[in-house]
Amino acid sequence: MNARSNTFEFNCLGSEVNEIVSAIFHSIVFYRCYGKFQYKHEDSYSIGTLGYEEIDCDFIDFTYIRISSPQLIQNINKAIKEFVDELRQDNSQTNGAITLKFFSRRRGRWPFTDAPLVWEIWTVKVNCDRDRDRDKDSKECQRDRIEDLLLEKLISIIQIMNSSKSYLPQMPNQQNSDTIFETNYSDVQPYIFQISHTMGAAANPQLMATQGTDENVIKKFIKEIIN
Repeated sequence: MNARSNTFEFNCLGSEVNEIVSAIFHSIVFYRCYGKFQYKHEDSYSIGTLGYEEIDCDFIDFTYIRISSPQLIQNINKAIKEFVDELRQDNSQTNGAITLKFFSRRRGRWPFTDAPLVWEIWTVKVNCDRDRDRDKDSKECQRDRIEDLLLEKLISIIQIMNSSKSYLPQMPNQQNSDTIFETNYSDVQPYIFQISHTMGAAANPQLMATQGTDENVIKKFIKEIIN
């Protein structure tokens, strides 16, 4: 199985990057998260309520929804901040990509123990200009364009997730719940995800989409034996 890969690209100001990525990633996780599971038996469970909150952006005229889980918010925002801080270290125009990847863990005997199976990838590429290089009118025009583009991307996220081609892992029993869901949160249960970023030439999501497949794991294992 190859992961489904989706890429969004923005030409924006440095001050807008955090809110653009936050709006997209928090919206994605909102649709890839459940309330806390409570198991009655191995295959019988109930799902708790999933709270949410509206967030108004400061640098762009935009409002998005995120899950109201303090720990989950903190983890997502920390990864985004690391990306934004690294972008700001460059005084010239800066390119970068930040990726939200969903995967399943796999239990098995060596050499396949806990080999991750990536099933969905979302990448945001940014071409970022210095704020001081734009005059006031140019910034206003850019801001309006970013708001329209961001709304367009959020609509496309909903359409992609509601598509018949959208894949979700099969619901596990209690014993295997931590192979599909992140179970360490006390109030929510999102699908397992990871956020990473790349500076400069953006990573090719099509190459990343092949990671974690059975065939690739086997090829890697055989190669290590030969070498």
